[in-house]
Parts: sequence; C-alpha cells; structure tokens
Amino acid sequence: MDEDDSFFLYTSVLFSRPKSILEIGHYLGKSTAAICQAIRESRLVTRFDSYDLPYQSSLEFEEYYSNVHKREVHAIDAYSRILDQGNIFTDVAKQNLKAIGLEKFVNLFAMDFRKSEQGSYDLIFADILHDADEIRHNLDDILNLGHPKTLYLFDDMKAENIHLVESLTPLRLIRKIGKIGAFYMV
Repeated sequence: MDEDDSFFLYTSVLFSRPKSILEIGHYLGKSTAAICQAIRESRLVTRFDSYDLPYQSSLEFEEYYSNVHKREVHAIDAYSRILDQGNIFTDVAKQNLKAIGLEKFVNLFAMDFRKSEQGSYDLIFADILHDADEIRHNLDDILNLGHPKTLYLFDDMKAENIHLVESLTPLRLIRKIGKIGAFYMV
C-alpha cells in the first residue's frame, strides 16, 4: 500500500464519517493505521473491526489460496518470514499499531471475516480482491456485511477487476485513486 492508497483510505473515513467500519485483510496494519489515524484525528465515534486469517504457517497460507485459485500458490518471502517464525499477521499488526499509539481505535481479529456476528457496516475496506478468483470467492460475503448506503473500498482495482465487480454486483465505481476503488450500490 502506497501513500496515495493510505491517504484515500484516510480521507474516505474523514468525509464519510461512518458509525461502523470493517477492514478485511489487515496484514501488518498499514491500511489499518491510516483508518485509525482518521478516527483519532476526527474524534470519530465508530466501531472499527479488522480481520485477517490466522495462518499458522506458509504451508497453511499456500493450501488456502491454492484452494481459492484451483492451482498451486506459493507464499511470497515476506509472508513466509512472518508465518514460519510462529507469528500470525494479526499479532504483528497489533505490535505495529501499538508502536504508533493507534491500537485502541480498532478491534483486530485473527479469524475469517465470514464468522463475524457484528452486523452490517457503513464503510468496508477489502484487501482480498486481488484477482478474478478472489473476487468470485469473496465478493458475495463482503456484500452481505453492508447495507444500501455502505461505502465499499477495494484494493487492487485494475480495469478488469472493476469490470468484474460491476458485472457481478449492483456496485458501481465512483472514484479510483491509486489502486483503491470506491464503490456504492445503485
């Protein structure tokens, strides 16, 4: 995630002032920090829940994504270094957020977002739609956690991913900055 992406997340929270925020795929917490910073600086009263899968090893990561993609997938070195040392992404994200004083603005969960029982959200940021296979695997479940006025922010929205999201759902792109696309339901 680069500065443009982080700033777009930050300003999206500032301007939409959601009462509830869902992040799916916090990894090490960079996007989470951008959202937390907006919450802190605007003194926004909101519930911010962030989920990432609790992989215990790079092998577990590879098995999960090989199943999603129906082909062999290998963890990149950065993931393997974390997972194969006995860490999970959520624990590293917690440490990173604590180091910059933002940990109290988010509820971090090491679990599948599909198991959330928190209801619907006003703003959803999903960093789990990298390609067509992941879009098809996750999109319906993401939409089930929104409502007609939810602002959806999706990472990795290149032209073909935007087209697929719009062809599979009633969502329409309203703005794209960097790799993040903002969608509303029509």
